[in-house]
Amino acid sequence: MQVRAVVALLLVVAALAARPASAQTLTGTWVVTTSGPRGGSLTQTFALTQDGSALTGAVTITGGGRRGGAGGGPGGRGLGGPIPIGEGTVTGDTFSFSTTIEFNGNSFTQR
Repeated sequence: MQVRAVVALLLVVAALAARPASAQTLTGTWVVTTSGPRGGSLTQTFALTQDGSALTGAVTITGGGRRGGAGGGPGGRGLGGPIPIGEGTVTGDTFSFSTTIEFNGNSFTQR
């Protein structure tokens, strides 16, 4: 899970770097699709809002099943729905945020 999230984040950064400087903002929907661990596609959709240096939003992860299924989450959403991002900041051409996933009574925070 950690490697996929890092790869997805790097792809978002690369997409932003390709845009003209005058148009750079993170506000919008960013979709990253990669190969899942079991052969299907894994799609991460980042819905972000930038307000000055503050960054808010959520990420939804779908797919990853052997036959492109939802990965077991309710409603075909993989991990049960949008995961809010926290601690979102934008400084110059750098941004960061964290997400926390809870599963079976355990929580995992990724920054």
